[in-house]
Amino acid sequence: MSYLLMRGTVINTIDNPATVDRKTGEKRDAYRQVQLMVCEPLRDGQSRFDVKTLSVDATAPFDALKGSEALVEVGAYVRNGSLAFYAKKGSLPIAATAASGASGATAAAGGAGGR
Repeated sequence: MSYLLMRGTVINTIDNPATVDRKTGEKRDAYRQVQLMVCEPLRDGQSRFDVKTLSVDATAPFDALKGSEALVEVGAYVRNGSLAFYAKKGSLPIAATAASGASGATAAAGGAGGR
């Protein structure tokens, strides 16, 4: 399977605790998320900033990059008629400054927003 690179500024990490559904008693596992501020190029040449929330295996690697640009391997799918993204399992963020020398990093990201 091929993955895309999403480039964005790490703005937040979230550690959601395990919960139990009050009605059914179903246990829900804890999960972790990261929020990236991405710049999406528009058809008319303008840009739009958007926050993308991705589920990740661990937040610690992203905490180290808060406030900095990072590249994350993502996959895409359609949810309720809109394009949504998920982080590749086991994927670690790469500081965008360290990756800027890598050929094709921005092109593979489809511009700054990963689309």
